[in-house]
Parts: sequence; structure tokens; C-alpha cells
Amino acid sequence: MTEPKTILLVEPVERMRNMIKRDWITKRPSLLVVETETCADARRLLQETSVDAIVTDNFRPELAGCELICWIRQQQDLAHLPIVAIPAMSNIVEDALPITRPLHEAGADSVIYKFFYNEVLSTLKRWRWQRPERQEPGWALDHL
Repeated sequence: MTEPKTILLVEPVERMRNMIKRDWITKRPSLLVVETETCADARRLLQETSVDAIVTDNFRPELAGCELICWIRQQQDLAHLPIVAIPAMSNIVEDALPITRPLHEAGADSVIYKFFYNEVLSTLKRWRWQRPERQEPGWALDHL
């Protein structure tokens, strides 16, 4: 039996959160998805709830997703967690790089184009639900 895992999903659009959560739970019924729409709520939840991974939107234009990632990397008890950023972005590399670069610089382990969210679980599984030794460009750039 698969060990239960918990993902914190930070996504401002309820419809998108519901779609992602439904897809992930269908693929892995033992998965617990803790969800929130704001970075402030995510910080609070991370102080109250134990999670195995964090998946966050980048909240353009204010890039609060980058701020959340930086904050997580500064917390001794959270810095080890794998973080996957799922921005909505163009499929043109020149347009994607200004979005993905700050997310990687903030500490995201991978950036996966939001509409390839179904790749997040396979990425976490490949990482054995641990933070990888080095950042990966992610599905976003590999498939543009």
C-alpha cells in the first residue's frame, strides 16, 4: 500500500484548485490535498500542518508565489520540502523565462506549466517525495 502523502496546494482560482485536486486524488486516492488561495493562508497552514510537498501558483503580477517560496526556504523546519511552482504562462520560451527564472531563484525545485499539473505527482514520485539535489527546469521548459 502506498504511504499517504500530503500536498499543500496554493492556487488563487477555486475552479483550478478543484480540478487539480480531483485529478490528483483520482490518480492517488491516499493523497491528502490541503488547499488555500493565498500566500498568507499558506504560511499559516505551514505553521499548523505537516506536509510532504508544496505546489504553488506564482500569483502574477505581484509574484507573491516567489515571496512564499523564499519564506519557506528561510524556515529551518520547512526548507527541506520539495516545492513545485505551477505558473500559468505562455508557450513561447522568451515569454516563459521571465516567469520561471524568479521562481527558480526564489527556491522552487521545478517549474511546471500550470496546465501540465498532472505531471506534478510523477515528478514528486521520481524525487521520492524529497527535495532534489538540484533544481530542474521542469515540464514547463522541457516541453515548450
